[in-house]
Amino acid sequence: MSDIAVALLGFTGTLLAVVISYALGQRAERKKQSLFIRSEMLKPIEDWLKGAGKLVRLLGDRINAVVPDPASPSGGDADEWRAAANFVSENTNVVIGILDSKSLQTPRTRKLAAELELSILTIEQAVKYQLLPVESDFAGKSGLALETLRQAGELKLKLENELQNAYKLIATLKTSLA
Repeated sequence: MSDIAVALLGFTGTLLAVVISYALGQRAERKKQSLFIRSEMLKPIEDWLKGAGKLVRLLGDRINAVVPDPASPSGGDADEWRAAANFVSENTNVVIGILDSKSLQTPRTRKLAAELELSILTIEQAVKYQLLPVESDFAGKSGLALETLRQAGELKLKLENELQNAYKLIATLKTSLA
């Protein structure tokens, strides 16, 4: 009887180990897929940041075009500005929705995701309420006050720093989600 009990115990132990291994494997695979999906959610955010970065670059071009020769401002035509502004505007809701969903937050990424959300909101507000109005000041004007140029330069630097911070946070998030 002891041989049968040992064999039954061995069989039960093996069966239990298989079931546990299968369950842990399934859980690990689900976690891996979840992290991959979260990582994919960063792509629209990166695209949006590229659009905002293009607006900042165009502002820099306008500043450079006005400073040396106030009689000939260019720095990106109106169509280029409009296209970049439309891209950012059209994709803002997608980006804000991803961030509001808190889907990027895991125990390891909670702080990074919150920082990224704050950075994106800062950029979005600055683009909407500062950069686009400044651009309209540049449009069609041959001479601008030095104060306007200084403020535009400060805005450009502020947005560049915030964009760099957002890209840093995305890179760190990607690493954490890998």
